[in-house]
Amino acid sequence: MKSYQMMFREKSIPYFGHEDGTIFSRKTGKPLSTSISKGRHRNNKPSSLKVTITFPEGQYAPYKYHKNTPNSKNERLPVSVHRLIKETLEPLDTHYYELGITDDEWEKTPDSVKQILKEGGPVIDHKDDNPFNNHITNLVWKTSLGNSSHRKEQLG
Repeated sequence: MKSYQMMFREKSIPYFGHEDGTIFSRKTGKPLSTSISKGRHRNNKPSSLKVTITFPEGQYAPYKYHKNTPNSKNERLPVSVHRLIKETLEPLDTHYYELGITDDEWEKTPDSVKQILKEGGPVIDHKDDNPFNNHITNLVWKTSLGNSSHRKEQLG
């Protein structure tokens, strides 16, 4: 199975992953352990799998993250597996069409607006509504409204 260098907020991180949604430590070669995140869905059902990534202090300034220890030069952050997989294998820069944006519209969009979109605009939806299925073929970029409409369709 092909491995991919993982990216987070357009920067390389010391992890690699596979299309099936598995993320590995580059240092040990072992899969990262995941935790289940309970989200805002009905009945507090699980919303995603998360992994904790570690990166050099200040790499994502001005974001504030947790330190491993007070004297550590590393910071850590729990991140959704589906976000790491989608941002790495199908970033918004190449898959904007999933949001209904045409090539012409994307080309005319100022870089500053593209950056805002990448930092907090679209969400990543699981096509089959299974938060544990993080295979790249099951992930799609959606607007918040589109994701809400999709949920309503699935819930009836």
